[in-house]
Amino acid sequence: MAEAALRAETFTTAGVPSGRRSSKFRKDMASLFSIGLNIRPVGSQALECAVDGFARPGLRFAKLRFSPHITEPASSQPSPVPSYLVSVHREGTAFVSQGGRESMIHPGDMFLVDPARPFMIETGEICTTSIYVPCAALRCYFPNVDSCTAIAMQTNTGPAALFRAYSDELFRVGMQLNADAAEKVADTIPLILSTVLCGMAEAFSPVSAGGQAAHRQRVLTFIRQNLADADLSPSLIARNVGLSLRYLYELFEGEAEPLMRRIWRERLERCKGEIVHPQMTDISIGEIAFRWGFNDASHFSRAFRRQFGVAPRQARLAALRRDLSVN
Repeated sequence: MAEAALRAETFTTAGVPSGRRSSKFRKDMASLFSIGLNIRPVGSQALECAVDGFARPGLRFAKLRFSPHITEPASSQPSPVPSYLVSVHREGTAFVSQGGRESMIHPGDMFLVDPARPFMIETGEICTTSIYVPCAALRCYFPNVDSCTAIAMQTNTGPAALFRAYSDELFRVGMQLNADAAEKVADTIPLILSTVLCGMAEAFSPVSAGGQAAHRQRVLTFIRQNLADADLSPSLIARNVGLSLRYLYELFEGEAEPLMRRIWRERLERCKGEIVHPQMTDISIGEIAFRWGFNDASHFSRAFRRQFGVAPRQARLAALRRDLSVN
């Protein structure tokens, strides 16, 4: 009988007391994937997660479903095999940040983070598939990988589409591979992933300060014109203004406010303006949020509270009271 290629394991928080769910997830992920992650629920809902994981040395991947949560690195001993976490997003939205970069992740996007360095992922209800790629192997093919973490990469065309198709097939037939085949498959993943990163990080020729200012203005104009588009992302902006994703981030590197944070703030300000407007009280808060690119009501409410210090409904009620007192 051939050696089993992969160890399969399914674990879930169902039936676990709510206060112990985060620690159970952390222990299960460390046991199966040798990766340290801290996870905590967002809001009052207890954490819910279900993981179908597959692992052998060098080849580790999982399908995960989560309730709204925040993921950060665990403050524990480093992994014996440091790995990048590479996720292909399937359902829901997420916000990821690392190394001064931050991105909004939509279904069909992929991104990677280094769990050994500070990072943060905040999500609503999501489904995602993840592959854990050894750091040393990926850096052999693409030494600058650490400059590409927390960046949304669309998977509908080019090398990213190839990587997504490859990962889809891995989840479909992975359990049928024998040990030798699984080892060879593991060796190909860093190479394919490096082609995605090389395509994303194509260098642009240096431009003058005046040229940079012109590029920034074009980017900001495109953002203002498309602020209500829920799919607005750095990848979409770069493609439409004719810049590489890497150069787009470099343009705003010295700004006090990162690019996606600027987009979120401007959207929130537009929402607030309509929520408190006396002639728009018959339009629901959810409808206003949706109109300005938010498609997750609970995530919008949290972002609004962080930005303005009050919940959207409280802001509307306070505005109504002011109008009544004036009149």
